[in-house]
Amino acid sequence: MALLEIDNLKTWFHTRNGVVKAVDDISFTVEKGEILGIVGESGSGKSVTVHTLMGLVPQPPGRIEGGTATFDETDLLGASPEAQRALRGKRIAMIFQDPMTSLNPYLRISEQLIEPLLIHGLADRETALKKGVAMLEKVGILDAAERVHSYPHEFSGGMRQRVMIAMALITDPEVLIADEPTTALDVTVQAQILRLLKELQADLGVSVIFITHDLGVIAE
Repeated sequence: MALLEIDNLKTWFHTRNGVVKAVDDISFTVEKGEILGIVGESGSGKSVTVHTLMGLVPQPPGRIEGGTATFDETDLLGASPEAQRALRGKRIAMIFQDPMTSLNPYLRISEQLIEPLLIHGLADRETALKKGVAMLEKVGILDAAERVHSYPHEFSGGMRQRVMIAMALITDPEVLIADEPTTALDVTVQAQILRLLKELQADLGVSVIFITHDLGVIAE
């Protein structure tokens, strides 16, 4: 059995102007250690698909109209909010689209980086901070022990994306969802981030769902 199985998933939005069938009958599986690419133009429902798996679709107006999503024999769509929270950010992690807006500008990188470990009770603050520094080093941030106490605005776009990757991987998840993780970056930094993701995937054995509208990126 695959680690993640999606079968005939349907997520529709009920608006004043009618029903928008954002996700309409999609099926796929993700094996352990596999990279799966989901490619499509903007507005084709890529992000809504993975937001449905993560329990992040606002209901209403969104509604799951049908299908199943099973992660390691757990029903993601029928799980209680507590069960979803236990999985989200721990066993299934996500890199969101824009590192410029996904990090809180008022909090130091350290606070945001170690939050998943503290929320899921995986480490005390001191141990979490050590793991956070080690994770920043793993994603290629120099002087990580000092830089971890910086604010997001003190980092470049590429560095912020590396922080987002470190934050997603800090709990050693089994599935990493990368939602357009290179969209806001220039081509050179984009290549660095793709190379980094491949190295980390091989090193950690995590399964990756990679979402993009760029066929060149998915070819990489």
